[in-house]
Amino acid sequence: REALPISIRLVKGAYWDYEIVVARQKNWPVPVYTQKPETDAAFERIARRILENHDIVHLAVGSHNIRSVAAVLELARELDVSDDRYEFQVLYGMAEPVRKALRDEVERVRLYCPYGELLPGMAYLVRRLLENTANESFLRQSFVEDTDIGRLLENPSVRLTSSPSNRSAPDEGSDSEEKDEFRNEPAPDFSRSEQREAYAEALTSVRKQLGKMYSLHIGGREVESEATIVNPANPSEATGHVHQAGTEQVDEAVEAAKDAFPAWRDTEPRKRAAFLERAAEIARRRLFELAAWQTLEVGKQWDQAYADVTEAIDFLRYYAREMLRLAPGHDPGDLPGEENAYFYRPKGVAAVIAPWNFPLAISCGMASAAIVTGNCVVYKPSERSPIAGHTLLELFREAGLPPGVFNYVWGRPEAIGDYLVEHPGVSLIAFTGSMKVGLRILQKAAVVHEGQTQVKKVIAEMGGKNAIIVDDDADLDEAVPAVIESATSYQGQKCSACSRAIVLDAIYDRFVERLIEAARSLKVGPAEDPANAFGPVIDERAQKTILE
Repeated sequence: REALPISIRLVKGAYWDYEIVVARQKNWPVPVYTQKPETDAAFERIARRILENHDIVHLAVGSHNIRSVAAVLELARELDVSDDRYEFQVLYGMAEPVRKALRDEVERVRLYCPYGELLPGMAYLVRRLLENTANESFLRQSFVEDTDIGRLLENPSVRLTSSPSNRSAPDEGSDSEEKDEFRNEPAPDFSRSEQREAYAEALTSVRKQLGKMYSLHIGGREVESEATIVNPANPSEATGHVHQAGTEQVDEAVEAAKDAFPAWRDTEPRKRAAFLERAAEIARRRLFELAAWQTLEVGKQWDQAYADVTEAIDFLRYYAREMLRLAPGHDPGDLPGEENAYFYRPKGVAAVIAPWNFPLAISCGMASAAIVTGNCVVYKPSERSPIAGHTLLELFREAGLPPGVFNYVWGRPEAIGDYLVEHPGVSLIAFTGSMKVGLRILQKAAVVHEGQTQVKKVIAEMGGKNAIIVDDDADLDEAVPAVIESATSYQGQKCSACSRAIVLDAIYDRFVERLIEAARSLKVGPAEDPANAFGPVIDERAQKTILE
């Protein structure tokens, strides 16, 4: 409506390595071509499309590749495009022979260079230098390696046809996983509309289930007694009603686990691993729903909740594979007159005591490791996240785990916490949480009680403080967002959050000023709205601690 001119700058190779690295980190399909002829051919196709619409859009060609430049020139002439509807741009000081040749041919070349602060400008020039000196770069091949000019000017589409090796592998990216190779579950990509829509639909579906009753699960039976759990973003909204365990239910759960242990211990490792693989497939199918429960019960943003579920899937698949690797044991070697063997055996009943900030992932990691190695589990989720914990029970139950192998007992720490830790029937304790509680568990587990047949093993992952060091030559455009994201993701309610920024004097004032402004820009509100970068803290007690 404004009749403003539109110009499209067409480039190739910019951030190519970066995009590949990020895609592989997140286990996404690689979004760029990985073979040079494919990139060159795509460049020419897109240039043609823009020139065909030169009446509404202007083309700016940013390339030092003679073949690409010549192709655009010929296309413009073929399509009778006037000179003012396209231009060529080159970086100042780079490939001067190309610039001069272009100037002589078309009589107009736009030179560009970075402008502004020194460090970002230097970083930009280094990136351009790396691109233009890469092995596949036209400039390197023509000016340094003296490659045959006929090959350099060859039509890229012809090169693709003549040599299949010039095409990207069809399984490039996340689909290239070998059957027995472990790959992380792909991270969420909410730039894709189908993922945003799926999460919104999952929230709607889960909201219809709020207020349900959740029973304890002991020896394959549902056991009942009641308490209410609320949405931290809206404490007047009950997310569910959960039956609460006392010491009697803990006794029942430990006995059920002890009864199931001999058969589970003797189950072939491959069969135990198969239960975890099935649970992983179920979690993958229910991924958005499982994440949505965390958004409503513990206030996790979409990306944080989704990542929690993908980590749970990773634990299930990784520990299944590790069990198969460890199951045969290994030969430690024999001395004359000796026959030695080294193998692994489960300990018995494992008490898994989980946190609320990773209510599925960490619960799943501790429980699945214990289960696949032949132990039976008494699982106590956090008092703040019993419904997310119940979803783990649902995964194992749907996967067909035998009764008694996984027992769900939720209760207040003051009611059953110490009792479970000190129980003589428990052989192993896996705990994730605060250092204060972890040290208390270590102390109490060290005491041998009447009827106890083993010294308890405790695996305790306790919280700490994490710092980011910002050097005086750091790019603040990178450092400030990194600190903000680390410190505020899930309201900073995780041990991996940045709680200290150690900044050198030379940039301290500038860093603090920009950090404060960045923090002020964050939108605060319920986590179910993806526009909100900062959601609720877990409960009123946490809020009071922050305000004090």
